[in-house]
Amino acid sequence: VNDCRSDPRFAGKFDKASGFITKSLLCVPMEYRGDLVGVVEVLNKRSGGYTQEHIGLLSSLASLASVAITNAKIISEQKNFFSHIMELLVAVIETSRPNMTEHPVRAAKLACAIGRAMGVDEYEYRMLYYAGILHDVGYVAFKNQRVLAEMGAMSVSEEMHPLLSVKMLEGTKMVEGALPYIRHHHERYDGTGYPSKLKGDAIPLGARILGLVESLEELRMLGVSAPDLERRALQEAEAGKGTRFDPKVVEAFVAVLADQGGTW
Repeated sequence: VNDCRSDPRFAGKFDKASGFITKSLLCVPMEYRGDLVGVVEVLNKRSGGYTQEHIGLLSSLASLASVAITNAKIISEQKNFFSHIMELLVAVIETSRPNMTEHPVRAAKLACAIGRAMGVDEYEYRMLYYAGILHDVGYVAFKNQRVLAEMGAMSVSEEMHPLLSVKMLEGTKMVEGALPYIRHHHERYDGTGYPSKLKGDAIPLGARILGLVESLEELRMLGVSAPDLERRALQEAEAGKGTRFDPKVVEAFVAVLADQGGTW
């Protein structure tokens, strides 16, 4: 529309409300596979009128924008779906063993707090969260004979659950960076842990963090609460410093505990 004031389709309500004057206007639909995604509009060409060439250029931009917007919506929907799946997994994990209620969420929050205190980047932070939530999902497989058969296991043991957790999560792109943390969260800093007897910095940082968190969470699951929780947690962390736990992770935890009022 090269002269809006002479076009009966132009209502001018926005102009009246805002004081803006619309002289000319070009509007094209943003469509994706036959569905209307939105509209692209340009106003008040500086000189001359809009031509078919302008319509073609704006239509091309609208087509690109419609694909980008649709892809963004798909990604958002996938993330929402993944969040719902995570919630379902948390519910299943919480029923897999006694006293597991709220354990996955607490573990994830504390692991992330320690990771943040140690300066992990955003990707590592996100993987720490997933590892904290999902590190015990392997317990669910203890009664699943198909999964056990794929692992070549005739029976189950406590030491199998990290490997079972990884087995259940393999192929899930969104959490693949968390798998080393889950696999090795029962390694010990002195090399006497499992499943691979890794030692020191050979243990992924996320696994070192989660290993301390898991030991501290045992206190919560045994019923230790304030005011004894802070004292017992500090005792546990200091007792394992340099043997079970990375000293730097312990130091970060001590700082986090102080910031959070002695609890998590």
